[in-house]
Amino acid sequence: MGEVQRAIERDILGEHERQAGFRADQHLAPLLQFICERYQVEKSDLYLLQTIPDQGELCLSIWLWPDRVVDCEIAYEESTFDIVGTEMIQTHKKTLRGHSAKGFKIIERIALSEHNQL
Repeated sequence: MGEVQRAIERDILGEHERQAGFRADQHLAPLLQFICERYQVEKSDLYLLQTIPDQGELCLSIWLWPDRVVDCEIAYEESTFDIVGTEMIQTHKKTLRGHSAKGFKIIERIALSEHNQL
């Protein structure tokens, strides 16, 4: 196995662990439960695409397998959350460039594997 292949496998393993940590995060549990109920998906269908810390809040982009991306905001002080937007995954993929596109391909590979489509 070449160096490049080993690096790819390390990236995939690291991302898989990040996704598992995201789903198990107790601070996010109410938000994830809300998303699962609202969109009728299982927690195992949620994939964290991006986190953006902002003053007083955290913005998350979450992929709801297989076809929707939900953007959420979590207020630090009040421990409240809100869904601020949704888009189809195909639309989201068209906006990705560079590092974001590479990161999404890794997440997509994990999702396909977890859903027995790889």
